[in-house]
Amino acid sequence: MDRRSRKTRAHLMKGLIDMMQLHDWEAVSVQNICDAADIARSTFYLHFSGKAELLDYAFRYLGEEMRGETKTRNLDADCKFSVMPALVEKMTSPYHAFLFNREVGSQTIYLVRDRLLQVVEKILAEEIQASKNHCDTPASVLAFISAGVLATIGTIHTAKSLKQPTDILNDIDTMISNLLIQHAGKDAFGAQENCVHKKL
Repeated sequence: MDRRSRKTRAHLMKGLIDMMQLHDWEAVSVQNICDAADIARSTFYLHFSGKAELLDYAFRYLGEEMRGETKTRNLDADCKFSVMPALVEKMTSPYHAFLFNREVGSQTIYLVRDRLLQVVEKILAEEIQASKNHCDTPASVLAFISAGVLATIGTIHTAKSLKQPTDILNDIDTMISNLLIQHAGKDAFGAQENCVHKKL
């Protein structure tokens, strides 16, 4: 994909998010998205067949973007998911606050929250599967971690928490380390315990 196409798609994604912050999914039209993105409707259809395909692309893009971040952490070496700093940075942005607003009960919010949870779970599952010490982590634990990550990130968007993203990241790292240690294999337990002790 050339630079112009990537730029057009980026504008359309922004237009979609802008519209979803204001309207329910069913009320958002392709024309609304194009108007918000300042892009012609005909150009939209050169890239996507409809708004559902654009939403799918937006989530794929989010996953690829986070996977592409520079990795400074390793699940086996320091008990930390490498993708977590990028995830926390992106999701604690005020731009994404609408995703975590529990007072908004629209179909759009529920749809996007569910899709976001799927993206997070898939990315974390990839790191789990590539891990030597944690590859046998049960799917139920992974699902619990993924939901817990988003719930913890959500606290930064509410009046109940004044925490900074770095504090949220530390909370998430601690939660994940504790869960992984509880479900780790006997051979890996000692190494993981040492990782946690280095943090304390």
